[in-house]
Amino acid sequence: MQRYKKRPVEVEAVQLTDAMLENMRHPERVPGVQYDRLNQCAWIKTPAGTLACLVGSWIVRNAEGALCPVKPKTFEAMYEPVIGPEAPAGCGSG
Repeated sequence: MQRYKKRPVEVEAVQLTDAMLENMRHPERVPGVQYDRLNQCAWIKTPAGTLACLVGSWIVRNAEGALCPVKPKTFEAMYEPVIGPEAPAGCGSG
Protein backbone atom coordinates (compact mmCIF):
# COMPACT_ATOMS: atom_id res chain seq x y z
CA MET A 1 0.00 0.00 0.00
CA GLN A 2 1.31 3.47 -0.92
CA ARG A 3 2.17 5.81 1.98
CA TYR A 4 0.91 9.39 2.17
CA LYS A 5 1.48 12.38 4.43
CA LYS A 6 -0.85 15.23 5.18
CA ARG A 7 -0.10 18.36 3.17
CA PRO A 8 0.74 21.46 5.16
CA VAL A 9 -2.28 23.75 5.10
CA GLU A 10 -2.68 27.04 6.92
CA VAL A 11 -5.95 27.52 8.80
CA GLU A 12 -7.44 30.28 10.91
CA ALA A 13 -8.18 29.35 14.50
CA VAL A 14 -9.11 30.85 17.84
CA GLN A 15 -9.36 29.13 21.23
CA LEU A 16 -12.77 29.48 22.88
CA THR A 17 -12.51 31.28 26.23
CA ASP A 18 -14.92 32.21 29.02
CA ALA A 19 -14.42 35.84 28.05
CA MET A 20 -15.71 35.13 24.53
CA LEU A 21 -18.88 33.62 26.00
CA GLU A 22 -19.45 36.50 28.43
CA ASN A 23 -18.66 39.51 26.22
CA MET A 24 -20.96 40.00 23.21
CA ARG A 25 -18.40 42.42 21.73
CA HIS A 26 -15.30 40.32 22.36
CA PRO A 27 -12.91 41.02 19.44
CA GLU A 28 -12.12 37.33 18.84
CA ARG A 29 -15.73 36.18 18.46
CA VAL A 30 -16.25 34.38 15.15
CA PRO A 31 -19.20 35.49 12.99
CA GLY A 32 -21.73 32.71 12.42
CA VAL A 33 -20.96 30.93 15.71
CA GLN A 34 -23.66 30.89 18.40
CA TYR A 35 -22.21 31.59 21.84
CA ASP A 36 -24.14 29.92 24.69
CA ARG A 37 -23.29 31.31 28.15
CA LEU A 38 -25.84 29.07 29.87
CA ASN A 39 -24.26 25.84 28.58
CA GLN A 40 -20.70 27.26 28.52
CA CYS A 41 -20.09 26.36 24.88
CA ALA A 42 -20.37 27.64 21.34
CA TRP A 43 -22.52 26.02 18.65
CA ILE A 44 -20.94 25.67 15.23
CA LYS A 45 -22.81 24.73 12.05
CA THR A 46 -20.63 22.27 10.14
CA PRO A 47 -21.22 20.15 7.03
CA ALA A 48 -21.78 17.24 9.47
CA GLY A 49 -24.41 19.15 11.48
CA THR A 50 -24.32 21.53 14.45
CA LEU A 51 -21.52 20.69 16.89
CA ALA A 52 -20.67 22.02 20.35
CA CYS A 53 -17.32 23.65 21.03
CA LEU A 54 -16.40 23.65 24.72
CA VAL A 55 -14.31 26.28 26.49
CA GLY A 56 -10.65 25.46 25.82
CA SER A 57 -11.38 23.88 22.44
CA TRP A 58 -10.48 25.62 19.19
CA ILE A 59 -12.73 27.04 16.47
CA VAL A 60 -10.96 26.28 13.18
CA ARG A 61 -11.81 27.53 9.69
CA ASN A 62 -10.56 24.76 7.37
CA ALA A 63 -9.19 25.06 3.85
CA GLU A 64 -12.70 24.92 2.39
CA GLY A 65 -13.83 27.78 4.64
CA ALA A 66 -16.00 25.64 6.92
CA LEU A 67 -15.85 26.10 10.70
CA CYS A 68 -15.27 23.13 12.98
CA PRO A 69 -14.51 22.60 16.67
CA VAL A 70 -11.21 20.90 17.54
CA LYS A 71 -10.34 19.55 20.98
CA PRO A 72 -7.18 21.05 22.57
CA LYS A 73 -5.01 17.89 22.39
CA THR A 74 -5.98 17.27 18.77
CA PHE A 75 -5.25 20.91 17.87
CA GLU A 76 -1.86 20.76 19.58
CA ALA A 77 -0.94 17.56 17.72
CA MET A 78 -2.03 18.85 14.29
CA TYR A 79 -1.26 22.57 14.21
CA GLU A 80 1.51 25.01 15.03
CA PRO A 81 1.52 28.82 14.82
CA VAL A 82 2.47 30.44 11.52
CA ILE A 83 5.65 32.43 12.06
CA GLY A 84 6.76 35.20 9.77
CA PRO A 85 4.83 37.65 7.63
CA GLU A 86 1.16 38.20 8.27
CA ALA A 87 -0.85 35.12 7.31
CA PRO A 88 -2.57 35.51 3.94
CA ALA A 89 -6.22 36.53 3.87
CA GLY A 90 -8.60 33.62 3.59
CA CYS A 91 -8.14 30.23 5.08
CA GLY A 92 -6.02 27.66 3.33
CA SER A 93 -4.52 30.08 0.83
CA GLY A 94 -0.80 30.20 0.68
